[in-house]
Amino acid sequence: MLYTFSFLLFYLADIMVTAYFMAALYIETRRVRADVSFRGMLRLLTDEFKRLKKGKVAFLHLSIFVGVGLSILFMLIYPLVYSNMLLEGAILALSVILSIGLLAAAVWRVQILFQSRKVHKELGKELMIDDNFKRKSLLFQTILVVVILLTMVDLDLSSLHYQGFFYYASFVFVIRTALVALLYVKPAINTYVNMEMKIPEITTPFNINDVLQGKVDPSSIKVGVETFSDFQKYELNSLDACVEIGACEAACPATKVFRPLSPRVLIRKLAIASEKKVNLPLQSVIAEEELWSCTTCAACVYSCPVDVKHLPIIIDMRRKLVEQGKLDKKKSSLLLSLGEYGNTFSSTNQLRNSWLRETGIKIASESQNFEYLFWVGCMGSFDSRIRRYVSAFAEVAKKAGIIEKIAILGEEETCCGDPARRLGEEGKFQELALANIEKFKKYNVRKILVICPHGLNTFRNEYSKLDDWMKNVEVKHHAQLIDELIKDGRLKTNNGEQKYTIHDPCYLSRYNGMVNPQRNVIGAIGKVAEPDMRGENTFCCGAGGANYWYEAKERKRISHERLEQLEKTNSKNIVTLCPFCNAMLFDAITTVGKADETKLRDIAEIVNDALK
Repeated sequence: MLYTFSFLLFYLADIMVTAYFMAALYIETRRVRADVSFRGMLRLLTDEFKRLKKGKVAFLHLSIFVGVGLSILFMLIYPLVYSNMLLEGAILALSVILSIGLLAAAVWRVQILFQSRKVHKELGKELMIDDNFKRKSLLFQTILVVVILLTMVDLDLSSLHYQGFFYYASFVFVIRTALVALLYVKPAINTYVNMEMKIPEITTPFNINDVLQGKVDPSSIKVGVETFSDFQKYELNSLDACVEIGACEAACPATKVFRPLSPRVLIRKLAIASEKKVNLPLQSVIAEEELWSCTTCAACVYSCPVDVKHLPIIIDMRRKLVEQGKLDKKKSSLLLSLGEYGNTFSSTNQLRNSWLRETGIKIASESQNFEYLFWVGCMGSFDSRIRRYVSAFAEVAKKAGIIEKIAILGEEETCCGDPARRLGEEGKFQELALANIEKFKKYNVRKILVICPHGLNTFRNEYSKLDDWMKNVEVKHHAQLIDELIKDGRLKTNNGEQKYTIHDPCYLSRYNGMVNPQRNVIGAIGKVAEPDMRGENTFCCGAGGANYWYEAKERKRISHERLEQLEKTNSKNIVTLCPFCNAMLFDAITTVGKADETKLRDIAEIVNDALK
């Protein structure tokens, strides 16, 4: 009788803390106005499993996610489990598997904790963090480790067929579930709400066409954020959702080389400041150098298991700096060049890309009978080294018999606008974008071919936000086209034993999920030697976010860090798919004196040399 009473008492406590947890979930869904449905929950679970391709962090997070869910389920159905040996055996097997994942998650979390303390020590002054921040950070991260360990213990105790263990399991369950309800409901709901938001998405605060057509009053437009009230709802939710998991910091190339930036610290500083209920100027919390140190590689957003949107927040804060004119000479020169010349090289567009006529590529204005508009880009047009692989691609197209299907804009081509937008100059970006869209309409362009992932991302994902017409335009990277030509038998390559290491550009692989075409192409020529950080988990070259045109304070160049990662494959052939990546890695190779032993080439150059 006493045992039955005590069992019911403990079981009731479990039910009550579970009800408290469910109530917290309900209140948060109402607060953020989340449309919760069975289909959405199924999509969330499916999305969690899809994240496993992101590496160990996703696996560890899934262990926690499933571990907490199953421990709640186990506790609620405990009376049923206790009388069913078959069900108890299944639960025991699941508990063992999940416990291994949870133990690994706890070990990884402790490593991240020590890494975070190192960041606090090395960059504390530059990141404007005080002892109060450090204490809160330590507490937050310690609680997360405790929650993981409590979940593991609860699962193990609940799965063992011994009535005395129930009381211990129940006690642990109450503490763990209460902590989850208090601290981790907001991250869970934020993940649910943002699972549809793609990595490349940043806000479009206005549309110039709407202004010109009188649909929007220019005085009502706000560009950038200056105080917390300027943030959009999903950005504020990101601040609430951050529980310092630390995956963003571990993946950030800027933090890796000790630039004054940690995406974890940046979000948590804003979150702590927002708790004061005072509309502080954001620039009193975040230093300008933090914002300019970002390469916009999106490794932070990609790796965050609770879908915190660090990048849109950084871009919005940059926009305010641009509006206030807080730019150094190099950033100002970039914008002046875009305004005066329409390109990033301060060069006249007269006779732009005229040298490509020799390859047989037509000018669009002279003949509209073409399939692909080849967007050469600023680097391909004005950088002598990058011109080499533009020519190599033209040779490949000629040998495949498709050169007649390709045309260029020639003098009409300008910058795609990516550097302006990443820097924070939204107005200049839209001016360039809308002018380019009008040219595309003029020549009835349906397919755009690019050598630059930044152009690909801009045309594919951002122009359509300004004009729906762009949704019907196919944008293709030259590696994709080469892959198709090889598969169709239009190109025949010599296959050898040479090893090649592919450097995946962030804007190609992480932003747009293009990982396989380049591996198919190189696999038809030689052997692919993969670096540890590859595909969507690639490591930035350091040029993104307009960083190519200005200097950021750092102890080591990001391009040098990436070169060292690529060299660990023991391949002397590095394959690039982006003119900016090529330029950054070439600078690194030259600086360290390895130009004679390491070959750095675009994929088109390698294919051209390997054709039968």
